[in-house]
Amino acid sequence: MELFYQRFHDKNDTFYKILFRILQESITNVIRHSQATKLDVVLKKEADVINMTIRDNGDLENVQKISQGFGLKSMRERLEKMNGSLSYSVIFPHGFEIVAKIPL
Repeated sequence: MELFYQRFHDKNDTFYKILFRILQESITNVIRHSQATKLDVVLKKEADVINMTIRDNGDLENVQKISQGFGLKSMRERLEKMNGSLSYSVIFPHGFEIVAKIPL
C-alpha cells in the first residue's frame, strides 16, 4: 500500500477521525471483496476541498453486484455530517476506486 498525504494544520480531530474511518472501512472492503494485490491512497487539498482517493487493483466478480452496503453507507453518512461526499466506481479492467471529499 502506498500512502501520499499532507497534514492540514487548521483541522480538528473529528476531521482526521472521519478520514481514518473511511480509509479503515475501505481497506476492510478490499480485503473482503477484491482480492487486490495493490492499494493506493492519495490525500490532497484541491481548492477548498480535501480529497482522499483510494484505489485497488482487485478483481470484481460481477460489476452488477456493487451496491451501497453497510460499509459504503457508513462512509457516506460520516462524510455527509461534514458536508462531504462519497463516490465510487469500477476501474476497468481491474479495480475499484473510492473518492471521499470534505470541504475546508
